[in-house]
Amino acid sequence: MALRHLLRGAAPVAVAALTLSSSMTAAQASAAPGWRLVKVYGASAGSPFLEGLSATRATDAWVSGTAIQLATQALFIVRWNGTRWTRLAAPRAFTVPAPETESDGVIGSSSRADMWTFPDIVKGSTSVQYALHWNGAAWKSFRLLGTIPFVGILSTAVFSPTDAWAFGQAPVKHPSGGFGAPYAVRFNGRAWRRVPMPGTAALGLSALSPSNIWAFGPTARTAGLLNQVMIGMHWNGKAWNTLAVPRYKVSGKLAVVQSMIALGRHNVWAAESLPANRCGCQPMPLGIILAHWNGRSWSEVVRDGSDALQGDLVADGSGGLWLQSFSARSPMVEELLHYSGGRLSRVREPSVPGFFTFNFQMALIPGTTSLWAVAGLGPSPAGAPEGAIFKRGT
Repeated sequence: MALRHLLRGAAPVAVAALTLSSSMTAAQASAAPGWRLVKVYGASAGSPFLEGLSATRATDAWVSGTAIQLATQALFIVRWNGTRWTRLAAPRAFTVPAPETESDGVIGSSSRADMWTFPDIVKGSTSVQYALHWNGAAWKSFRLLGTIPFVGILSTAVFSPTDAWAFGQAPVKHPSGGFGAPYAVRFNGRAWRRVPMPGTAALGLSALSPSNIWAFGPTARTAGLLNQVMIGMHWNGKAWNTLAVPRYKVSGKLAVVQSMIALGRHNVWAAESLPANRCGCQPMPLGIILAHWNGRSWSEVVRDGSDALQGDLVADGSGGLWLQSFSARSPMVEELLHYSGGRLSRVREPSVPGFFTFNFQMALIPGTTSLWAVAGLGPSPAGAPEGAIFKRGT
């Protein structure tokens, strides 16, 4: 979701101020239908803030984040090999002393020997964005430079060791927020090269193949406004083209696309809701519209007036979708909504007793109907946060 991307990098600083707590075990996970707690990283692992998640097959998945100690922040990378999650030692350059900060919320791979992640390091008023590659045996670091300073990478698509993409934005300078100019780069096996895009920052990405990539983001004209006009963007292997996205009304007000996902070339879904207020001083607005594009036109499929959209659309592996929401029935309690066969149902978001779950993010395991998810576990009432990995299905 766009708001989550805008806040990337801020959370590790905030959670570092909390105090120590003990780790939980898988047996302590709350009963959430179909979900189980697989791994928890507590104080001994640096109480990592987990953000990036990528799965390429049942035996290969990656998670990235930031491990936070009293005097340092460090890049945190773990990999699933089909049997267990194992931490991968990151280059020393990505462990920084306070008051410098390191954050990493984007990771992608095509195999266990081809993974890219995109940490950034902030020192004073200087922010440096890196592309970091793991080839199965060693790391190689690239400093992403270009005409845009302070680049923030939001998503990646990795197809092979000689074909990878990274998408981001440059922050706008005025205090009202909004999205900056687009930043898209492509790796050809030797170097990263800029590629022009028709819209502004790619806030969401569906990479189906090297010649079938979908993204969405605000138009350049409305990028810095509260009420943005979103467009779809499609890469056909040679060029980027645009797809107009309808604007539906919720409670008489124009909604905006908050998430978009492509399940096929002529099977694109968009979730719309009212824009959140920038100050965060009011509840998330209720109302979610799920729309479908069949290659010719858009149609409204679901209108849900009792939930508030929170998080990205995620495929369920059988033609349906997962998304997150806040419920009007239980304010500030997150739920998972599942769309399948024309119906929308609710599943409780997994949690751990004594902790509240935050920053919950899901990814489908390709070729299956199973999901990986990462989240933060915030202790209640006090203590240090922990990083959790959940799984739905086998």
